[in-house]
Amino acid sequence: MRGGSETILLVEDGDAVRRVATRILEKYGYTVVGAADGREALQLLATRRPAVDLIVSDVVMPHTGGPELLEAVRRSGHAPRMLLTSGYSAREVQEQVKLAPDIPFLAKPWTVADLLRKVRQALDA
Repeated sequence: MRGGSETILLVEDGDAVRRVATRILEKYGYTVVGAADGREALQLLATRRPAVDLIVSDVVMPHTGGPELLEAVRRSGHAPRMLLTSGYSAREVQEQVKLAPDIPFLAKPWTVADLLRKVRQALDA
């Protein structure tokens, strides 16, 4: 599995999922900043230096979910890449939130290989 040295903002309301994903990504060389929801993520993005290279966000969260976070990030002028993840299938997410086809998606539960592959693909796109 190929890692990297980029900075990832991991937005996940499940504490256990956030901890596990953080450990995996850090083991493969990434710097990870965690947020429990989109609102916290936006606060971190406003103050984060150096910039975030990729946002990995759950689709459904309290306060501000992944699609709302994506729109807010775009409005603010930040342009990091984004990878959305959900326990719902890609089809269900597409039907519910009408994601643009260029937004990568990772279904839960994911494997270590799935997470690392999708993160790398999103960063290299």
